[in-house]
Amino acid sequence: MSTTPDVPIDDLPERYRSLLVRFDAVRPDCARVARLAIARGERTSQPYDAAFLASLVERAERQTPADPSQRTPVKPEPYTEADLRRHVEGTFRRPAGLWHALTESEPHVVPTVLDLVAQLIGRLASWGLHGRDVRASTRGPEGEQPPSDYGRAVGKLTTGAARLAKDLADQKAGRDSDGTARRLARDQAAFESAVQAARRLLRGGPLVLPTAPVERVGTYRSWWAVTGGPGAPRGKRFGIKHGSVSKRFAERDDVLGPFPTKRAATDAAKRAVATPDDCRIGLFASP
Repeated sequence: MSTTPDVPIDDLPERYRSLLVRFDAVRPDCARVARLAIARGERTSQPYDAAFLASLVERAERQTPADPSQRTPVKPEPYTEADLRRHVEGTFRRPAGLWHALTESEPHVVPTVLDLVAQLIGRLASWGLHGRDVRASTRGPEGEQPPSDYGRAVGKLTTGAARLAKDLADQKAGRDSDGTARRLARDQAAFESAVQAARRLLRGGPLVLPTAPVERVGTYRSWWAVTGGPGAPRGKRFGIKHGSVSKRFAERDDVLGPFPTKRAATDAAKRAVATPDDCRIGLFASP
């Protein structure tokens, strides 16, 4: 039976030991990997970078302090307009003019994002955390929201701005007018929701409000025919879905079902989208 390899701290050079003791106190799994890497470096005459190890230890201590109430505030890492522009243009690389479309058509978006992100980053910094330190399991001060909620809020704001920029650039270029208008309305609503969620979080509320369960139709045995609109494959006359769906989706005019089999759903979809020529020669006539 094989055992997990490890290296005793006493077998490693003195310059690493105090860092490894601190590392082991907060992240024993990562500390073991560091010990193995240091030992390998000594064997191969390629010493492990002590400065890099120190930065790892400091970050781990910010993420998982032994006592969350003893966090030391850090200086917030600034998030600038240039950072936001790089994010917007890097998220969607193919279309050009995203930043100009955003700033010309929705000039309030950039200052709103920068203001809220600065506040969210500042709150994390007051707890001794940088945004890059936060993981889903990072503990926050007692009685406060999870630090990961602040990272999610930042992501919702910056990604929402990028999606708006893409929609506005598509609209300006005249690409897929109907689809772009639908996506723009959806992403404008999503951005406003992200703004409200960030402000609510900063006031001490939850990032996501509780919602009532969605009423559903059908079971895992159900089949549905989607003959148009959102949900139908692009470039195809109809799509087939399997399983339970929301009641709102099931009640759309272009959704047929539920059907007991995929074949029944497919036949219904073919009849629904039949052309006059199909009907003239007797294909897909209504039963």
